[in-house]
Amino acid sequence: MLTKAVEALEEGRTQYDGMLASGTQSKALADLLARWPQAMERNSRMQQNEAIAATITLIARVGDTSNLILDPDLDSYYTMDMVIAKLPTLVAALVSLNQSYRDYEKIQAAPTGWHC
Repeated sequence: MLTKAVEALEEGRTQYDGMLASGTQSKALADLLARWPQAMERNSRMQQNEAIAATITLIARVGDTSNLILDPDLDSYYTMDMVIAKLPTLVAALVSLNQSYRDYEKIQAAPTGWHC
């Protein structure tokens, strides 16, 4: 799954970075994704959060430079606003919630006497 995401990002970088002036943002995300397997092995929440933040930054950059959100049709404006502004924030919140729940499960699974 990660391999497909990295391939899709590289394809998008090749095709759209010049037009959308998103090279800096897409490179930052690509660099973080290249280190993703190591981050998952170490359960590095910081790297995971950096990757989420880089993804949101790239989405915002594409939204800002593509003019998609400037569509005068109200239906498509609200759709683009949701995809570019609201959905990434929701996904980040869900990931954070999932991480907190996994931490909670680890605490609950700890031997008696180790609980806070």
